[in-house]
Amino acid sequence: MTKPEWRMTKGNLMTRCDTARAATSGEFVIRHSSFVIPSRVWLSMILAVLGCLTAFAQEEAKVPFIEQTLQRSDDFYSSGMKSLVGDVVKVTGVAGDVVQELQKVATAAVKDKMDKSKVGLWKTWHAMQKDGEVDQIQFWNSYRKLPEAILTPDRSPIWGEGLKRLLKPDELAKWDAEATKRRARIEKAIADYLDRGRKQWKDQRVETRKAQVEELVTINKLDAASTTKIRNGIDGAVSAALPDWGKGLEKSIREYVKSAFLGGADDRVQALEGGQINFGSAGEPDAVAAEEAGWRGLLKQSLSVEQFGQWEAREQQRLDRRLRAMAMMTVAELDRKLRLTMSQRSTLEERFVKVISEGRSKMDALFSQNYANSEIMLMVLNGIPDAEVKALLEEEQLVVWRDVAARYSSWWNQF
Repeated sequence: MTKPEWRMTKGNLMTRCDTARAATSGEFVIRHSSFVIPSRVWLSMILAVLGCLTAFAQEEAKVPFIEQTLQRSDDFYSSGMKSLVGDVVKVTGVAGDVVQELQKVATAAVKDKMDKSKVGLWKTWHAMQKDGEVDQIQFWNSYRKLPEAILTPDRSPIWGEGLKRLLKPDELAKWDAEATKRRARIEKAIADYLDRGRKQWKDQRVETRKAQVEELVTINKLDAASTTKIRNGIDGAVSAALPDWGKGLEKSIREYVKSAFLGGADDRVQALEGGQINFGSAGEPDAVAAEEAGWRGLLKQSLSVEQFGQWEAREQQRLDRRLRAMAMMTVAELDRKLRLTMSQRSTLEERFVKVISEGRSKMDALFSQNYANSEIMLMVLNGIPDAEVKALLEEEQLVVWRDVAARYSSWWNQF
């Protein structure tokens, strides 16, 4: 009698824990073959697999926020699909057994969504865990890009096929028309909100640049022709940055309405349409950089070489003072928590100047949202590699640093 074999689909043996994980994803089969594993080896391999599977389960149990997220999402989508079934019934007029079958299909669609979400969440977690501790904000940003995150139950093949199977052609046509209207309403609400935000941002930047023109006229004693040319060019310089405005903001809005989920977004769409919710009005770092580049280009065309050079020098001095002031403010906020030594303060101040300078467009975008509390500067802690921090701080200080950095990582990783 041929003895059983453990064969890997890729034709080679895995490490013990890799094999254990393969066991959960169907990456191996047990079958008869000419390659025979002795029974004692076979037994020890089984024990190793069981041990690693236990460790794998314990590893997952250490990330409670994933399970909490799955539960909240399950509740949200279950409630939304229940409402969606009610809407289908109302629009199409179906009754009796069809309603019960639709409810079963909706439940299956939610399960399909949640099963895929769970796979995506753990896939993201294990991929990021290889590089060390997982930052929660970076984790969510990475997960949201996956198809598993974007899928909603009403887009699940299970729901679509169920509707085709349970509804008559005329009933299905009625519901398709209603679903199309709902999606159009959601897209219009998002677009209108972003349009309002772009207008507000543009108006603010135009007013800021107008004030700077008056300063230029006074300092450089500009003639009427140059003054008029700059004033007339402000609108175009600012408008050129608008295509880059609001990319991250749109992601936040779509997350709020759950990627335009037909069964759970009605009250949220109403809030968007009625202006009852504010996601902020900041531009993206790319928009800030584009607007600055447009302004520089306008001045270069409108001023003499000498005048433009003088303006650049003044702006660099202004920027240097600002960067230094922001670095000092960050160190002062950190010193309240860590009681830094003089040497640590001096080192960190120079390091923060570099971090703030490199992330200036990101910070300009954040500060344009009118965050007035100076403690927000502590987000720049996330710009310094952990190895540098370990070399600089005492162990007790390091614990507090990491706690504070984690608290403000969402701001640093916002874009």
